[in-house]
Amino acid sequence: MKIIKQTGCELLALAVIGLVVGLSANSLRAQGSLELGKDYFYIPPTEKLPEPDHTNGTDKVEPGTSNPKQPEGGGEPVSEKPKYPYQTIDYAGVVAVLKDPDTQTGLNVFVDARNDHAYEAGHIPGAVQCDPYNVPQYWDNVEPRVMGALKVVVYCGGGDCEDSAYMCRELVNQGVPMEAIYLYEGGWNEWDAKHGPVETGRPDAAEETP
Repeated sequence: MKIIKQTGCELLALAVIGLVVGLSANSLRAQGSLELGKDYFYIPPTEKLPEPDHTNGTDKVEPGTSNPKQPEGGGEPVSEKPKYPYQTIDYAGVVAVLKDPDTQTGLNVFVDARNDHAYEAGHIPGAVQCDPYNVPQYWDNVEPRVMGALKVVVYCGGGDCEDSAYMCRELVNQGVPMEAIYLYEGGWNEWDAKHGPVETGRPDAAEETP
């Protein structure tokens, strides 16, 4: 009985010494020490992720800008949707077409979509007039000029005027290829303000249908 009691005391003493040594060693480690009372088997609940952005940044516009935000991944910025479905041309482009030798041979044509008074007061040299609201009155004179042309540049007053866009639509309806049509959005207002060449009167009066 005495031997059993002595053995039990020795085992208890060894357990205490082992616990003290273990705690001392854990406190001396600078990193990776175990925290007493921490449940190392605890698994936190899954955090809910935000919903994916299916727009890919293509319809977001940064404040103060007119261009959509550039998509992630280094792609090209997405341009704004054009106001009209026709290719446009600026002042410099119109000047280049006017000077193009193909214009002198009739392969490039200018169509003035303004009324009679505005056209006769001044228009781009060589331009043929066609009122988009009364196409049949002018079409006999316009048709041989625009059919088969390489470039058909259409303009009206510019600014808020949409007659040139209506004229482009009429040309397409009459069979002029969409790829040959160029919409000059600056129109006569820009042309006149930048002192582009001007022709007055009605040079095509003899050919025009009464």
